[in-house]
Amino acid sequence: VDELVSLASLRSLELSECTHLTGATVVKGLSGPTGAQLERLAFRSCTGIRDLEVFSLAQLCGGTLRELDLTSCIYLTDLSVSAIVTYLQGLVLLRLGWCKEITDWGLLGLEAPTRREREPEVETGPSFTRTFGNMGFFQPPKNPFPARPPPVEPVPPTMQGGASLLALGGLQELDLSACCLLTDMSITQVLRHRELRRLSLALLPEISDASLASVASHCPSLTSLSLNHCGRITDAGHCRRLRTLDVSGCKRISLTAVDHLLSHLPFLENVNCR
Repeated sequence: VDELVSLASLRSLELSECTHLTGATVVKGLSGPTGAQLERLAFRSCTGIRDLEVFSLAQLCGGTLRELDLTSCIYLTDLSVSAIVTYLQGLVLLRLGWCKEITDWGLLGLEAPTRREREPEVETGPSFTRTFGNMGFFQPPKNPFPARPPPVEPVPPTMQGGASLLALGGLQELDLSACCLLTDMSITQVLRHRELRRLSLALLPEISDASLASVASHCPSLTSLSLNHCGRITDAGHCRRLRTLDVSGCKRISLTAVDHLLSHLPFLENVNCR
């Protein structure tokens, strides 16, 4: 990898399944003119790639990179998404499948609420024994400690760099398979890419028909859609231009519904429903 720095004409780099590769080594090898010319990077199953390396690589390759595959880089979080949407806005292909730490907040470009904001403390009154309860015979002793201040109202989320997935306006292929923390909250808001042709939302247990209706409305060029094992999906017939559809493992879509899809989607050629 150290020799990459001398390959000034390098345009595509495939390092998938190099499990012993460290992110720092890659960043070092792509420093200088090499990284500035790359159009495609693939790190599938490179678990040594972390948020810090994605941030550095995004800055190095931001001017030219068009395809980025981070499938199964399992330690990546919303910080990597923030770097990608900020520095790699020319991407046409992005694969983040099996990056299970990515959340709705990352796609939305917002700061996740803290635990205290999600679960504000509730002050409870004095407690009494089960035998007597509070029957009015006596007043509870005064608390010698100062009263707790009232719970702080949750602070509205703030933007991380001001960019969401919407910043990647030229996306043609997106893979979010098995990013199992994603829900309708982000999918309905940020999947609005008019040039998007291939989309995988497989193994997202929390998305519903609301996400599909939104995708159909805002991604008019979509021709391939994977929804396998999305247990809440009941209707996949929203996207009228689909040619390939995978609804295998979608238990709420019956064979009758599949027949209906075949008869009502005029361009549909291939349906996987096993």
